[in-house]
Amino acid sequence: MKIKLKSILLMSTLLVLGCGGGSDSKDTSTSDDSASVSTTRSHRDILVVDNIAWQDSDDIKGNLVKYGYYQEYCEDLVLQEFDDWRLPSISEFSKSLEVKDQFNFLFDDENYRYWTSAKSTDSQGTKVWIYNLFGEGAYSIKESTIFALEGTELDTGYNVRCVRDIN
Repeated sequence: MKIKLKSILLMSTLLVLGCGGGSDSKDTSTSDDSASVSTTRSHRDILVVDNIAWQDSDDIKGNLVKYGYYQEYCEDLVLQEFDDWRLPSISEFSKSLEVKDQFNFLFDDENYRYWTSAKSTDSQGTKVWIYNLFGEGAYSIKESTIFALEGTELDTGYNVRCVRDIN
C-alpha cells in the first residue's frame, strides 16, 4: 500500500513538473526582444511559466479577497497535493502577461486586479501593491486607505492567484 501511494505521489509530481508527457501536456515558447518565456501545462489547474507554477483553477474567477486575508489564501491553498503556494511578485505578473493566451483564465472586465507579494514603506506609511492586468501594471495603495474603507461598499477586495517555485 505504501509503495503504491508513493508511486502515485511520484507520478503526480512528475506530471505537475512537466516530466510526465501525457496527452494534456504541451510546451510552447513565446519570445520578445528581451527574453524567451517557456510554458508547460501538465494539469488543467496549473500552468508553469519559467519554473513558476501558477494556480490556474476555476475558483480564481470572482474570488475577491480582502486585505488581511490575501496572504493566508495562498498559505492555506492545497492544489494538486502541493501546499507551498505564495503570492506572486510584480515581475512574475509582468511575465505572465507575455503568455496570457496559455492561461485557462487570466482576467476579464471584472477580474483584473490582483494582490502581489510586494510591500513598501515611505514617509506616507506602508503600501501594498496591486497588479492591474489591463495593461496599467502595478500600483500601490496605502494601508491606511484600506483600513479607512473597511466595512464600506468600497471594501470589496482584489483577486488572488497563487504561485509556487518549481526548483
